[in-house]
Amino acid sequence: MTGQASLSVSNQWLVVLYSFLIQAVGIGIAIYCFATFSLPWLDEFGASRRDVMLTTFWLQLATGAFSPFVGYAMDKFPIRRMVLSGLVLLVLSIWMISLSEKLWHIWLIYASVLPLATTLLGNLAGQTLVVRAFADNRGMAFGISALGTNFGGLIFPLLAATWILDFGWRDAYSYLGLLAVLVILPLTWFVFRKADIANLMNPVAKGPAAEEALTTKDVFRSLRFWIPVVGVVPLSMSFGAIQFNLGGLVRDLGVANDLGLTSQLTGVMVVCMMLGKLFYGAVGDRLDHRFLFWIANGLTAIALVLVMMADTEEALIFGIIFLGLGTGGILPLLALTISSRFPTASFGRVMGLSAITIPMGAFSPVLAGWSYDVFGTYVYLLTGLLLVITLVVLMVRWLPNTSATS
Repeated sequence: MTGQASLSVSNQWLVVLYSFLIQAVGIGIAIYCFATFSLPWLDEFGASRRDVMLTTFWLQLATGAFSPFVGYAMDKFPIRRMVLSGLVLLVLSIWMISLSEKLWHIWLIYASVLPLATTLLGNLAGQTLVVRAFADNRGMAFGISALGTNFGGLIFPLLAATWILDFGWRDAYSYLGLLAVLVILPLTWFVFRKADIANLMNPVAKGPAAEEALTTKDVFRSLRFWIPVVGVVPLSMSFGAIQFNLGGLVRDLGVANDLGLTSQLTGVMVVCMMLGKLFYGAVGDRLDHRFLFWIANGLTAIALVLVMMADTEEALIFGIIFLGLGTGGILPLLALTISSRFPTASFGRVMGLSAITIPMGAFSPVLAGWSYDVFGTYVYLLTGLLLVITLVVLMVRWLPNTSATS
């Protein structure tokens, strides 16, 4: 691997902070704010829950389609350009959403411009930054970097809920876009003005590391790709089914302030996901990765049972706590297992290809909404997810050992 040792410790952690914040903005606005905005969309557009959930379905479906190409580009072009392009597209998406008069207008944006923005300004960029900054002992760096998504999920929905109540959902979206620019633009200038960081974050130079780069065919033939990727599928499906339908779950409890409670529960889940990511990151360099998959899926299974049984605010809170602790492992687990089993020169491509399972996660909130519209309950989908978790827990036993290619 070329050049990674040239970064000082302080600059390594500056890169982690940068990756933390870009993920906070990109994922916090596009993903975590969805549940908060779904309530005024239900009211304004007179849509069913299934139709509103289709919005995030298009987002995740398109993200899965874009990610392999963006991952390939991460290995070929400077990350700074990728991040700034993502910021431009995010602001454009927000502006168009704020002008939407029909729900299908929002579908169109969530299926085109917004997913490309979040792919460029999200997990893939953040994880690639960490891999290039750290030659080894990446676990804690991955864990802290991945906390950015949850930090964004803690801050942005609360801001969105406040601005929706004060100014309406359209202005609230516009204010989120302005905040994104104020955070990302000066931070990018500050980080990349350092020559050693700027040089290191360019694509890996031609040489020994580049010779290790794998072809897409090589990746798809390997169990070291498929087992980690499939191993997080039930986590992402469970997260999507509950997080994106959280507004509906809260409304079913009959509470007076469903918007406020939805934002508060999102905050609870985010905090628990942050704790989970710190745990997976802290032990990921020392513990067999199979145990981490078993822990994450086990906690998520408990969450599914608790949510199915929840008939009070307190019961739903416990379900959300376990969901956060379990699904907090999605990003650090996938990044750890991929980075320790594939060469750095191929990391962006492999992580981009791992997004081919995103459509499976994209179906879960739509299926949950459909289940409620048809049967009046989410139980059928959540029971199916428990079965998927059982299969994955058995499959992970055959996860190949780490290699020396990283």
